Amino acid sequence: MVEIVLMCVYSMLSFILFHFIMELHRYYYLRKHIEDGGRTHETF
Repeated sequence: MVEIVLMCVYSMLSFILFHFIMELHRYYYLRKHIEDGGRTHETF
């Protein structure tokens, strides 16, 4: 029972951390894109 709860907690944490890192990368690329003068190229 404890293992199942730990697995759920760890998967939730990794999911949240993954989304947080993706948002940070998108924000960083957007800010760098604006600072570069707004050249139109998609960076994902």
